[in-house]
Amino acid sequence: MFEAIPMLLTPERGKIVEEIVRKVCAHETVFSDYQAACEQKCYERAALPEMCERCATRMVTVTQAFFRPNAIAWEVWKVDVEKPEVVGIVYVTNVRPGEDATGHYVFFDGNLSSKTGVLLEIIEWLFSDHPESGWKALRRLTVEIPDFAFALARHASKKLGFGGPFKYSMNGISLRVEGVKRKAVTWKGKQRDLLLLGKLNE
Repeated sequence: MFEAIPMLLTPERGKIVEEIVRKVCAHETVFSDYQAACEQKCYERAALPEMCERCATRMVTVTQAFFRPNAIAWEVWKVDVEKPEVVGIVYVTNVRPGEDATGHYVFFDGNLSSKTGVLLEIIEWLFSDHPESGWKALRRLTVEIPDFAFALARHASKKLGFGGPFKYSMNGISLRVEGVKRKAVTWKGKQRDLLLLGKLNE
């Protein structure tokens, strides 16, 4: 069983947040070549002041994404075990209250399908009013997924209800998208497409 809790940066939770940031940094599909780490991947173990500039920039970029004023982040924990463990992060950026936001998620155990339920719970929260916190329900949610993470796009389409009016095909498999930013991401030396999918609050 998985549970999402709001991500808070407090002195008591510093080590947990640092662990999450390091694990996100290890997911190469999150980054373009522009944000590549060094070959030694010193972000995995070095303290921030001791990291090379590339790895330090990667760490700072991830941390800033979680804690910008127009962002919200949730930690995803596996709780039906003897020792609960953090297994991923879900966050939205570019939040325009009552309108739209861009969704992102990274899971560290490589098992995306088991997280469908917790993702749907977070989407339901985003699509509902929460007067106690001043949150106004979004009318839509957007995800932007590079084509090299096509399995992630398929999951967003088939399991989470994201899509659009246009058909995009890759390796004989098609899904519906709202649009494509052609050659928008450089990954492993090649220019790749960025797929745009939306989900409406209906």
